[in-house]
Amino acid sequence: MPPAKKSAVKAINIPEAGPTKVIFLEDETDLVYIGIDPQIVLEVEDVLFAFPRSQLMTSELFQDMLCSQHLGSPNEGSQESPIRLAEISRVSLSQMIAFHKIINWRRFEGELILSVKHWSEALQLATAWGFQTLRHFIVEHLDSLLDDPLRRIKLADQCDIKEWLNPSYAKLCARATPLTAEEGEVLGIKRFAALCRIREEALQRNSNRCASSWGGTVYSVEPGYASRCCKKAFELDSDEQEFLRRICQAPDLSSN
Repeated sequence: MPPAKKSAVKAINIPEAGPTKVIFLEDETDLVYIGIDPQIVLEVEDVLFAFPRSQLMTSELFQDMLCSQHLGSPNEGSQESPIRLAEISRVSLSQMIAFHKIINWRRFEGELILSVKHWSEALQLATAWGFQTLRHFIVEHLDSLLDDPLRRIKLADQCDIKEWLNPSYAKLCARATPLTAEEGEVLGIKRFAALCRIREEALQRNSNRCASSWGGTVYSVEPGYASRCCKKAFELDSDEQEFLRRICQAPDLSSN
């Protein structure tokens, strides 16, 4: 069987990077730079991605790999003998493209505009591979983009963003419509039951206080309580803050 065809390679010069090779992706629009510093070349679905070695050394996974005495042949990680990630980690081409764009972005290039899907894919890799600084950077960006509580919960579960969970639960509890079966599948039976109980308790309190509306003046919330849990992109109103207080006190949600 003939070897898989690699992406085309073309020599060019980039002023900021010095003498550089460019490895084109399949559509020849996304570029992977191999600069003058030592590079490690990774392969995903027959497409090559080059990273400075120092960049990969900030990852817990790659630090262990690159310092291992069992790395393989002396030229492993080169263009001729790339490290095939399919043999190490589950990763898709879409994830890798998003990850490579973000990790190589520089502030002088202007704002980095990617979809929530691509930011999320990059976060999954940054989390799995132990790029802690990059992970923090991506979480900060996603926090300003992602306002759907269920999607935040799903991503928080996947990438261990614990600080997102309780404010998202509060959003679900405070809305007028009940929790759905789809949300129950995402939450799991324990969390779903806990949030249904908290909503039911709120409805019961409301019925017992028919002279008062369910609003921010009914309960007292510590000033700044919600601001310590979430950013302005996901601010909580007074009703949601009260739910947040009760969620934080719920023992069946404390492990989250």
